[in-house]
Amino acid sequence: MVAIADKLYVVPAELPKLLAPTKDELFVADDVDSVRFLGIDYEERSYQMRNKPGITRSMVANGCVNRFYHLKRRSSVEGFSIAKATIDEFIEGSRLLENGEDKIAFGIHPLRRGAIKTWVAYLPVAKTADGKNFVWCLFVPDPSDLKTFYKAAGSIEELFASFEGKGDFMTLSTATDMISPTTGDWIYDMVRDIDLVPPDTKLDKVRSVLDQYFASEDVLHWRAR
Repeated sequence: MVAIADKLYVVPAELPKLLAPTKDELFVADDVDSVRFLGIDYEERSYQMRNKPGITRSMVANGCVNRFYHLKRRSSVEGFSIAKATIDEFIEGSRLLENGEDKIAFGIHPLRRGAIKTWVAYLPVAKTADGKNFVWCLFVPDPSDLKTFYKAAGSIEELFASFEGKGDFMTLSTATDMISPTTGDWIYDMVRDIDLVPPDTKLDKVRSVLDQYFASEDVLHWRAR
């Protein structure tokens, strides 16, 4: 398994999950995390986000964390506790600086796509390798093509400084300082409905979890109002 890990598209750090079962057990890929980090071609696509009025904050947060790890073929399970600790650290630091950003650690920033007024959601999901900055997720709400981008910045002001007052999608997506994890397969890299739920969600429960979010949370509409 170790020798052929690269050919299986599995990073060595995830091999313990596959090697854990004994000869009398099986590793069952029946949840979102296992399907995505193993790169399994899961074809259930009946739940179409483009038919929904918008998206909720929980879906955005789940999508941001899941894609940050799954695009690197890593399990995202531990990533959620890392993201929570990261947000807590950012809030605490912002309070010490008294810059007001502690109240908007997970927020919405205006964005344009041509003449269309929309928005981008942002939240910190991890720290950079040197520990000096936060890695921010930027979630773009195109109902037909949801996207997550990642960028290192120490503050929200710094995060959006490169917009230089333009505030348009092209400026965001082509910025040279973006962190762009990818599997090398553009189809797999696309955000799907299964990315918007917690990683331990069983595949046959994805629809019910998403429906529950819509029933219990405010909807962020696709376009700014």
